[in-house]
This record gives sequence, structure tokens and C-alpha cells, in this order.
Amino acid sequence: MVDTLQAIQQVRQECDHTELVTVKYARKAGLTWAEIANALGVTRQAVWERWYEIDETLPKGDAWGPSSLNETAPEGKTSR
Repeated sequence: MVDTLQAIQQVRQECDHTELVTVKYARKAGLTWAEIANALGVTRQAVWERWYEIDETLPKGDAWGPSSLNETAPEGKTSR
């Protein structure tokens, strides 16, 4: 039972990390907070309140981001 609960926690952490990375790529690619919120099934306000600081950390002029989690970075680009 404890092993199962620990596995659930690990999956949650991985999902949270994947969501954060994907939101960063979405913002770099020019998606609005409303578009991101719609895709996640939450309000624009909820998304903005959770991640608004992302915009301050993004490098300017670097719009690469995967359109799916299975894509790899183009030559010379790495994911952050």
C-alpha cells in the first residue's frame, strides 16, 4: 500500500514538471494565457496566477518549443 502511494506521488511530480515545461514552451511559442487555460480546462486567471512569472524567465526571441512531448530539439537547440 505504501509503495503504491509513493508511486502516485512520483507520477504527480512528473506530471507537474511536464505541465510546467509545456506551459513554458507554449508561452515561448506565443500562446496566450487564455489559449493555455482552455487547453488545460481551467480559467485564464487560474493559469496566470500559477505561472505568470514564467514570462520574466523566458529568453527573448527564442520561440522554439515542441508541439508534442515526443519531439526532439532542433540541431543546436536544447530544452530548458
